[in-house]
Amino acid sequence: MISREEKVELAWSFWQLQNERRPADAAALLHPDGGYRTICLPDWEAIPHSSGWLMKFILVVLEMTGLEYQRGDALVDGDDVVLEFTSTFRLPDDEAVHDQRYCMRMTLRDGLIFMINEYLDTKKEDPLIAFVLAEIERRDGATA
Repeated sequence: MISREEKVELAWSFWQLQNERRPADAAALLHPDGGYRTICLPDWEAIPHSSGWLMKFILVVLEMTGLEYQRGDALVDGDDVVLEFTSTFRLPDDEAVHDQRYCMRMTLRDGLIFMINEYLDTKKEDPLIAFVLAEIERRDGATA
């Protein structure tokens, strides 16, 4: 059984590896049967990381926005780790520094992150989401 501290470190590592621009290492922390839910786009369902969609999103964010996560508080209840943290980012052709506050409930299973439930201020996230969705569509030539 892993300790509370190890659970928090596993959950935070997903975000820290993105800060270090190591998305493949972050993806390796995701359970193959797991997924990602967000209130940002209410029609999304859990996205298994094997689909590649989550990583496409992360790659655009890391390559084009300079997003950085700043660690905050953590709560642990059984296999659930709730992280509260912030981020800053810039969009291309926009000098403004945007900020965001997140609350992520991350469920662990088999020593990996099984499910990420994202809660954030959707108004603050609108410019980033619109930019990333348009970029994924441009790259894939398909609707994201």
